Amino acid sequence: MMKFLKPIREKRGHEEVIYRRIKQFFDDLLFDFMKEVLKDNRLENALDLRTLLRRGDVVYENGVFKFERPISNKVAKELEQMGAKWSKARKGYVIAPKKLPVLIAQTVAEVNIHNTEKVKQIQNYLNNVQDSKDYAYNRLNFDVEVEKIGTDLDRQFADSVKPVLEIAPKMTEFQKSEIAKNYTNNLAFYIRKFADEEIVKLRQEIQPLVMAGYRAETLEKIIRKREGISARKAKFLARQETRLLVAEYTKNRMKQAGITRFRWRTVLDGRERPEHKALNGRIFSWSEPPIIDARTGETGYPSQAFNCRCWAEPVIEWNNIRSK
Repeated sequence: MMKFLKPIREKRGHEEVIYRRIKQFFDDLLFDFMKEVLKDNRLENALDLRTLLRRGDVVYENGVFKFERPISNKVAKELEQMGAKWSKARKGYVIAPKKLPVLIAQTVAEVNIHNTEKVKQIQNYLNNVQDSKDYAYNRLNFDVEVEKIGTDLDRQFADSVKPVLEIAPKMTEFQKSEIAKNYTNNLAFYIRKFADEEIVKLRQEIQPLVMAGYRAETLEKIIRKREGISARKAKFLARQETRLLVAEYTKNRMKQAGITRFRWRTVLDGRERPEHKALNGRIFSWSEPPIIDARTGETGYPSQAFNCRCWAEPVIEWNNIRSK
């Protein structure tokens, strides 16, 4: 007769602690400096057109004043008094550059110069990051985060093997350091690959702004877009690599405890892989895992395949369980 033990499961908190660490790395490497450059510390209590131009709430481009957000009646009246006409087709107030009042024309020029300097600062920063990024990569590690996750996994392991062992075997310091090192090496590889690609993409998107004219909101949108992509990548890597960590931990710790088999369990919600659905409920040896990808013939354990949500349920023969 078989007894199925409590599985060791990945928790949202495991993923979250890794996600925060990866996201912080991307922010430190790519986005914090650029966002600081874009920050405008001018007073924001004035509502006249010149202030809105400096803040980037109003932009003048190709003879049209356009708005990032609705303007007040006071500013609309100011535009009309200088001769600007509302154009529904162009989505703004139209007035030729030569007809701009002197102070407004000066402010537009000032803003353009100021914004161009921002682009150059960011461009120079990305060039420097490209040359010095190895230093940041070499300092990347997840020892603290893996230790936190490992502490919880150890608690789950001890609870799982209670029906089998009076005292759960402890992990050695060498085992702990190897798990942390392997986890960091795997995760750092994907982080570095993604960051290298992001640096190139940011440079490619920002370069045309120097040559073709600059709008503050254009650069801000580029940075917000790339920052959002980086956050999603951090979330994906944290989820995928932490599931792999839990799968590897479960296999090694159960084998260490003399528990040699597991039952495959699958989330049956219509989104599962057909081959993983077919594995649900079947029993396998840790030493002889099943095929998890029919296309490639790859064998493995629950959670090891890309975005897999399955888990391993340790199993032991009833007559091997200690009496209570």
